Amino acid sequence: MLVTYPDLLAGTNPPQGRDSEVNEATIYARAERVVNRLTRSGIMRGIIDYFNGPLGLSIDTNSELFLACQELMQVRNVIAHNAGKINKSLLNRERENDTNQLKEGDLYPIIEERYTPESIIQLVRFARVIDTSIQEKYPAIIREEKS
Repeated sequence: MLVTYPDLLAGTNPPQGRDSEVNEATIYARAERVVNRLTRSGIMRGIIDYFNGPLGLSIDTNSELFLACQELMQVRNVIAHNAGKINKSLLNRERENDTNQLKEGDLYPIIEERYTPESIIQLVRFARVIDTSIQEKYPAIIREEKS
């Protein structure tokens, strides 16, 4: 998308000096820097904030679908990056949901009924919301893929 719409790269450290000409290689390099930065920023907030900000999409971050996916990603991150132990980020979310029984450093209780194949279906639904928003705002991307 960033390559198809290079004007979205405005403000992403354009080249300076003699080689300041914007060509395909510089567009690809700038797009890669943006994608790498977003990859490290976290999918549920960093990337969605970028989609809603510079890309001008309207992903509803208050929807039940977004909040369910955000929870799933936070639990995944605790398991993958914190050995299953509750961290401040997850604890803050749990406090918002009024479950004060958890403490930082405790193992996160995985409740099978809460994390079912339906959770995966919610992630797919959310991905479709994002995909539809992108296709509506940037229709040239659809034409490129069909070519």
